[in-house]
Amino acid sequence: MIRIKCKKGTFRRGGVRHTEEWADYPDDRFTADEIAVLQGESKLIVEVLQDKPDEAKTRAQLLEDLSKYQPVEMLEKETKANLLEMLKAHREAEKSQGA
Repeated sequence: MIRIKCKKGTFRRGGVRHTEEWADYPDDRFTADEIAVLQGESKLIVEVLQDKPDEAKTRAQLLEDLSKYQPVEMLEKETKANLLEMLKAHREAEKSQGA
């Protein structure tokens, strides 16, 4: 999640009007380049928060995470619960292999 607020008043950057109140955006709301621009803006405070726990991710986010391990096309019909289990298994295998 990306959290942004304006230091004073309002300010428009990245296609968004920022205010003095914190606003939260999903990880995929801005590209890496846009985040870099936002972070470089002296009028804004930008926090990039740690990823959500896997259980809080959408099915699409889980598929994106799993694409590192296998073709997503093979997973299209899997339930979210099965995707969570597969991701957990892949990560545990990675840890045991020292990757």
